Amino acid sequence: MKLLKIALGKIEQNPFRDFEINPLEDERTNALILAVESDEFWSNMQVRKHPKKKDKYQLVYGHHRMEVLKRLKHKDWTFELTNLPDEIMFLRMTDENLHQGGKSPLAMEEAIVGAKKILDGYLKKSKTLEDLRGTPWDTPDLGENNFVNLKKTGAGIDLVHTYLGGRISKHNVAMFLSVMKPDHEEEREAIRTFDTVRKGREFTRAVRKHKLTPDETKRYATQMKHTASTSMDEEVGRKKAGEKQWAKMVGDKKKATAQRKAGWRDRWAAKEKATFESYVEGHAASCDVFEREMLAITPFLEDLAKLDPALLERHLNRWRSIANHLNIVLSGVQDTAADAKVI
Repeated sequence: MKLLKIALGKIEQNPFRDFEINPLEDERTNALILAVESDEFWSNMQVRKHPKKKDKYQLVYGHHRMEVLKRLKHKDWTFELTNLPDEIMFLRMTDENLHQGGKSPLAMEEAIVGAKKILDGYLKKSKTLEDLRGTPWDTPDLGENNFVNLKKTGAGIDLVHTYLGGRISKHNVAMFLSVMKPDHEEEREAIRTFDTVRKGREFTRAVRKHKLTPDETKRYATQMKHTASTSMDEEVGRKKAGEKQWAKMVGDKKKATAQRKAGWRDRWAAKEKATFESYVEGHAASCDVFEREMLAITPFLEDLAKLDPALLERHLNRWRSIANHLNIVLSGVQDTAADAKVI
């Protein structure tokens, strides 16, 4: 790979770097200024020749580092000159941004917008489904699609997720694509307010559940910037309904839940009562049978003692064991009944 010293004024951003969606962060830039002397940190600044402008270049990634160089009044810098196609330019920039930005909502949105832009670009150039063969659109179910409908909708959740190679989960891809529609601009702006995607996702669900107006969506997002993701639904509901009305709604919900649980307990008690009665009757019948059998063989015990004393002793031990178990069960039942003040 060729190393080339290039004037900073000749270098433009990656064509997929969208500063409106994901602007440079002053805090991150200031932190990088402290690391400017680290050769290892600055050794992989890459560019490619601009495909349309003579004597111009495009940065692959490292836009915060480029900003640091400009703030430190550098006129030029040594870069690695590459010949990367658009797709690799996009993916390398995405990897850098998601890694350095900790998969922030802004970095994720930029990645999803860029992926859809590339995929829809293939679609725009095509006149039939067959023209999409050999592109990222070339999936096993491509032939099942209606080309006219594809032209209208563009790349969807599955294709964008696949193109990003698992860098962003499918449910996050789905969330961002859903708020990119023209009638969800307020939700899209609200998500950008939060520092994690999970907060943005939970806030979006709460927005739709509680049917917030565009003004409420924007206002609540600003007010709830530091709210935990697990509290989003409750907090949005409280703000929407007002404290008194929310307390009443929560009270009504708790009351309804208690009533349902009481109903479950009553049904369970009735079922258990019937099961217990059947259990007791069954064991009582078994005890009656045992008693009759014992009375029936009593006249023969003397003969058995003479013929086989060992056998008689084994039977006696077995009967003693049964009697002990019955006494233990009876004692437990009596204690339980006493506690319940039945006897």
